[in-house]
Amino acid sequence: MDIKYKIAWKEGEAALYIDASDRKFAAKNGSLAWRINNPGLIKHHCRFARKNGSIGAWDKYAIFSNPLQGHHALKEWLQSKTISQSDLSAVAKHYQSEFFEQFAQNLASSVGVVATTKVKDLTKSEFDSLAHSIEKLCGFIRLGNEEFFLLPKIAARIKCPSKEDLYLIGQDLTLTHQEAVSWVNSHRLDAVIVHHPNGNAHLRSRPRYHMQTLRLTWEQHCEVAGEIETLARKIGGKVEGQCIWGFINGIRNTRDEAIESCNLISGKAGDEEVLSLCNDRFLQGLKEIGVAILLKIGIDTPIVKNAVQFLRHLLAVSEQRDNSPVIVFAHSQGAAIVEHALVSLSKDEKRKIRIFTFGGWSFITPDAAHPESHNYASVGDLIPRMGSFNPQYLAIRRYEGFKEGLSLEEIISRLAFGDAIKDLDNFDARIIEKYAQDRSKYYQEEFKQISNVTVVDSESMWEHSFKNDSYQAIVRMKIDQYRPKKEPKAELLGAQNQLAESLV
Repeated sequence: MDIKYKIAWKEGEAALYIDASDRKFAAKNGSLAWRINNPGLIKHHCRFARKNGSIGAWDKYAIFSNPLQGHHALKEWLQSKTISQSDLSAVAKHYQSEFFEQFAQNLASSVGVVATTKVKDLTKSEFDSLAHSIEKLCGFIRLGNEEFFLLPKIAARIKCPSKEDLYLIGQDLTLTHQEAVSWVNSHRLDAVIVHHPNGNAHLRSRPRYHMQTLRLTWEQHCEVAGEIETLARKIGGKVEGQCIWGFINGIRNTRDEAIESCNLISGKAGDEEVLSLCNDRFLQGLKEIGVAILLKIGIDTPIVKNAVQFLRHLLAVSEQRDNSPVIVFAHSQGAAIVEHALVSLSKDEKRKIRIFTFGGWSFITPDAAHPESHNYASVGDLIPRMGSFNPQYLAIRRYEGFKEGLSLEEIISRLAFGDAIKDLDNFDARIIEKYAQDRSKYYQEEFKQISNVTVVDSESMWEHSFKNDSYQAIVRMKIDQYRPKKEPKAELLGAQNQLAESLV
């Protein structure tokens, strides 16, 4: 059953809705007509808006509880005495007072009549077509970036003497005061910011809902405040100006094995700090196998929620350190975990994270994170073949073709004609050629999706471990690429200058 909303209003670029249970929802992005459930952009002062259940206003336009109400309001407005006597040009002028001619022509063309036709003279199907065309021209179409979600409330404020307050969101997410204020301002948290004359601000709940206040001992506070540390394990020491190195290990890794992988990264970075998401083996790996299967069929698991917090923690650390680059290495199942976690991040957050996967159960698509993100899979690694069969199959065909000296176009042509011979029970050259052309277009699009996948040489028939030489060589290359270059010491520079002068 559809949720019924009792009030709505504009706040920034978001439309906020309150339902009968006093829960707050936010509609963001998309078109204005979509955000306010008003397909025909009916004015809020119009009697047809009020008659059909208008619950608020966005500037001069009405906000409805659902788009069907807005659709009915548009039809009743078109059937009103004044508008029904008008032609399509007059209707267009209502929407675009200055440049209405093109709007009117678009309406007339979509309905199949001339612009001078009056609304009352339209047949029922033409009238329905007119309403649909108006809604389309008003932007009531899916753009693909629409967001509509329930805003969580603050369950409790956690206080401890001499320490910063924390806010408990839901059952297990804690935010600092600054993070909570940021969430409220970006319409991700249902709370009210109260500003004091001295410039300070505090958070309170809306009427009819009250957050609890929890007072903790110092030890209890440390447990709550350190929650992210239970998600992110630190290896190595923080160095001024270093990149933010992150790691997500694969399936069936024990704690010691995960730490060993982190030490490999840290060692190549001069023993710099590496933050690792805790994804340790449990129940002899049976739990992790189940998680991998669920991730592959599109179901998020608790580790994904932890990964979202982990990635945002890396971004927060980056902001504290002059926006140092965030580099995340993900191995095996870790690639599938980070793939799912990225869905919960904003576009800006994704673009700040460079992700490099190794032997991934999934591949990160070219537009999922920072453009420099990349997937590496050894030719002797069977896990990518099982987890991402088609992408890895094509990546290997491309790898083999390049080793033969073929161009990508020649590789695609070979695949396309191979499909034609295999799939067609026909020897007509024209039919084979047409089928191969269609398959070539298919492969062109598929190869675009794996433009950030590289198959790595291997002499082994089975090579999946993160610590194998093939993958570690790439880790070294990436660390050398992003790690800030250290300036030579003054003494070394002096010696180099003396050597240069002697050579001259």
